[in-house]
Amino acid sequence: PGSGKYEYGTAGIVLKHYLNQKLSILAGHQLGYLLGGKTSAGQNVADLPPDRDDLNAVIGAEFYPLRLLGVGLRYNLGLSNIKTISIDMVHYILYNI
Repeated sequence: PGSGKYEYGTAGIVLKHYLNQKLSILAGHQLGYLLGGKTSAGQNVADLPPDRDDLNAVIGAEFYPLRLLGVGLRYNLGLSNIKTISIDMVHYILYNI
């Protein structure tokens, strides 16, 4: 929905494959639902059309150089279609499945 501050609820399934004891890769999907928030124009998200869900692919890697110290990197790739609409002369981008 353009720029602003948004609150999302997300859930997903991510599978981890260990390449060795210190390095692993991740892949899966994540579903998200826009719960609330405000656009940069101050409009409540509840006033926008009801298409608030999105689907993402998740990929990443984890590296554990020490037993209790690790570094992880994940990337969420949006898979939902993008639709532009006009509300009060302002264009918002909504994600539709």
